[in-house]
Amino acid sequence: MKISKRKGKLNVTLEPECTIIDVEKDTDKIRSRMKDVTSIVVKADGVTEMDTAYFQLILSLMNTADELGIELSIPKMSEEVKGLFDTYGVRRINSPPLAAVKMVSD
Repeated sequence: MKISKRKGKLNVTLEPECTIIDVEKDTDKIRSRMKDVTSIVVKADGVTEMDTAYFQLILSLMNTADELGIELSIPKMSEEVKGLFDTYGVRRINSPPLAAVKMVSD
């Protein structure tokens, strides 16, 4: 996971393989950069593998953004990521409990 922060915008770029092996490390990376964040952009278009543990990290980030009133967007998702959102029924956009989330796909 690559993270950058500029003027309150947290940019998170996911690696091609997002698995349980990286969850703790990536969670710590995100936590260390959350101070004064006003928006989050997750780039997931290059993901070729994501397991349930890592997907839980994404859901947790979405819920945290919602709780803090921070807009979270996922401008592009790979087919792998789209499949997980479909499998777990995460479809609600701009409605509770994920009110701050905007999921954009082609």
